[in-house]
Amino acid sequence: GKPLMEFQVVSDAHISSELHAEHFKKMLEDIAKNSPDSAGIFAVGDMVDNGKINTQWKDLWRLYESVEGAPNMYLGMGNHEIYDFDSYNAALDKFLDNIRLPEGYEKPETPYYDLWIGGLHFIFLGDTDLPSEDVKATIGNEQYAWLSEKLAENADGRPIFLFMHQPLRDTVSGSLADQGWWGIEDDEYLRVLLEEYPQIIMFNGHTHWTLDDENAMFGGNGAATIFNTAGVGYLWTSQYKVAGQYLEGSQGYYVKVYEDRIVVQGRDFVNAEWLPAAYFELTGVNIPEDVGGTEIKIPESDQTDEPANPTDKPTEKTEETPTDDVPSEKDGCGASITLGGASAVLFVACVSLALGRKKEC
Repeated sequence: GKPLMEFQVVSDAHISSELHAEHFKKMLEDIAKNSPDSAGIFAVGDMVDNGKINTQWKDLWRLYESVEGAPNMYLGMGNHEIYDFDSYNAALDKFLDNIRLPEGYEKPETPYYDLWIGGLHFIFLGDTDLPSEDVKATIGNEQYAWLSEKLAENADGRPIFLFMHQPLRDTVSGSLADQGWWGIEDDEYLRVLLEEYPQIIMFNGHTHWTLDDENAMFGGNGAATIFNTAGVGYLWTSQYKVAGQYLEGSQGYYVKVYEDRIVVQGRDFVNAEWLPAAYFELTGVNIPEDVGGTEIKIPESDQTDEPANPTDKPTEKTEETPTDDVPSEKDGCGASITLGGASAVLFVACVSLALGRKKEC
């Protein structure tokens, strides 16, 4: 049946070259065509290659505005957004000047902010200092206090979508010890919160690792679920080298919320194809009756007399595009694990993520 709501998660467009711009535009066109009712594109950082260069920001939004029917796009902070600045405040100001939020939302003063859309909570985290030499992020006590308060708004156990550019060490693709692309200095309390709120579904960027990697998803056993989002501008693969190597391409996720499950589905934007090895079905999740649609809830402190409406590029609703090529259980072998009390069926190239090793099929 038709999902209650759907949206997309992407990262790492690195707008700076013709190829990256081409991949970014193909991503927008793919989403406009296949998800006309999208609640938004959630971009998990590094959408420009150098946040100090004004033309890259202008190119990002010029390309976005050139695609008719592209849904609202919300940006998170990556390390490339705050490169080359002399001060963090200057970097933050530049980033905040170039994000777009729904009409009625006040411009945030921090790199972290949240949205309620269609009855679900979307939370962006961000670096609170200039990147370290190894581009690790710092979350900081103030952001952690804010995050704790925001997570507590989800007392009924409904899913929470959390976005942070750099991944935790030893979780998703690229973050393993011998790969070296993990990136949070003060990660201890984040790990605590992920255990406290097992309904969190977190998306990380940064590594560019392809979505067919066996560690594209991490989680289960009473904790939250974490996904690697690959990259829109280019990809990285460890097929031949443990630390990874460049691969031309563009990938990201379509996320669909149903009454009884959430589907996270990998997409190849260049070839306009679904990725059978990156099809994840999370079942046993709590989806309250008020979930669905694209309505944006304006925070009480930001309320005006005007109704809340998505801005930038509103689209007309059309019939859902058929997805006959969506992989099903018959297309591969499924592994079942527990995700915070929820069962997850994974059609992921015969990989058992719970055991962290290849499974013979």
